[in-house]
Amino acid sequence: MQYDANRVTRWPIQFAAATMLAAIVAGAAIGVWNIRRVHSAGARVAHATELKAQLAALAQHLIDAETGQRGFLLTGEEAYLRPYARAIDEVRPTLNRLESLSDADGRARQALPHLRQLVAAKMTELERTVSVRREQGEDAARAIVLSGVGRTVMDDIRADLDLLTAEQQRVIDDEAAAASRSERAAILSEIGAGVAGVLLVIVGIRRSNRLLAAQEARDRVMRDLLAATEDAAAARAALLERERDLNRLKDEFLATLSHELRTPMNAVLGWVRMLRSGVVQDHRVQDALQAVERNASIQHRMIEDLLDVSRVVAGKFHLEFDDVDVSDVVAAAVSAIEPSAEAKGIHLEKTIDADLPTLSADPHRLQQVIWNLLANAVKFTDRGGHVWLHVGRSARDIIIEVRDDGAGIAPESLPHVWERFRQATDGMPNTGGAVGLGLGLAIVRHIVELHGGTAMAESGGRGRGSTFRIVLPAAAATPSAQRPRQSA
Repeated sequence: MQYDANRVTRWPIQFAAATMLAAIVAGAAIGVWNIRRVHSAGARVAHATELKAQLAALAQHLIDAETGQRGFLLTGEEAYLRPYARAIDEVRPTLNRLESLSDADGRARQALPHLRQLVAAKMTELERTVSVRREQGEDAARAIVLSGVGRTVMDDIRADLDLLTAEQQRVIDDEAAAASRSERAAILSEIGAGVAGVLLVIVGIRRSNRLLAAQEARDRVMRDLLAATEDAAAARAALLERERDLNRLKDEFLATLSHELRTPMNAVLGWVRMLRSGVVQDHRVQDALQAVERNASIQHRMIEDLLDVSRVVAGKFHLEFDDVDVSDVVAAAVSAIEPSAEAKGIHLEKTIDADLPTLSADPHRLQQVIWNLLANAVKFTDRGGHVWLHVGRSARDIIIEVRDDGAGIAPESLPHVWERFRQATDGMPNTGGAVGLGLGLAIVRHIVELHGGTAMAESGGRGRGSTFRIVLPAAAATPSAQRPRQSA
């Protein structure tokens, strides 16, 4: 038998090449699987978050209905039944939304019939007390309230909502952890596949040039391996840093959310308990009800901001375009913020050019943009300060500018003011406890961009005031074919 030295030499090289190719394929397959797992976990997290939001909305509707009912029972004035009726009208759609969401969640689907029964019982109790108050008077209605039936049902509803919310939070935490693990596994597998690919190339080079460039090939292998190791280390460090930042932002946001939601709720509960116990004198009842309404409105706005962000993330943030007179929208926003400015002794000056063209916009969302900017300016301006609102135009655009002489923005924080969950404490002076959820400006930018506009922020630094400028295309300069998308 003739000895074939070349065949013996080629066999280990071919085996190594096949092994490396298998490693590349395996690494790529593992990476793809883990990436799909990350996307799947993200979808489940989004679903659980939406379910939590709907549970919170249901609780708020019931609280609003109960608040309106209590106001009517105490005063007999039909005006208190308007928020009550609105809340009642929202309960059924919210339950239907919960039912549609629970189709993908066995635990929620099992608990929902019981929750529906409790909500129906609560609504029946509310309607009964209102009817008795109208037909038999305050004493008869008070007797029903003092029987404790409504409170017992509401406690049961809260217990069901707490259990369902806790279950969704567990899903969010579990899926977030699983997504993090899958992300790390995908990165490591892709790095492994990359290293195997580099080695496969090097083996091919060695095979074709082994007699002339053996030493050069070995040096190249070493350099590539070192580069791959450094890249892997850098990628791992970046991922760990990103994970730490995300965990920190999540913890800070949850802490802030808990505080901001609890503060107005404590005020509402405190006043309601004093009203029910008779501690509040007759001449102070209206003050108490105003305090309840004010704090409920604060909490309602925070919840609306959370729902808006949820709609943005889910791609369900819709706009309804119409031809809008900017002056009317500005007037409505200024009217809504004037009480807050007057309470702090802040001078609010408004100037609107007379020749403004019609704007193609969603009037409700545009008013939300202007109100958010004015509220921000009032919030970060000291007592006795100034806030200026100017609405003008350029050749093709309408420009809305809100300027103040308040706390200002630190240079390092200025690039991040439009990001979600960036609270006022990020590089800004103390605002006397007014922190916020860090969502308002992010929602402003999103609304403005959906209108085809641009949002800008300027500041000379801390203590030197801030300027927020919104540039929107006028309707006359925006053909219908070029109008911005109506949802995102």
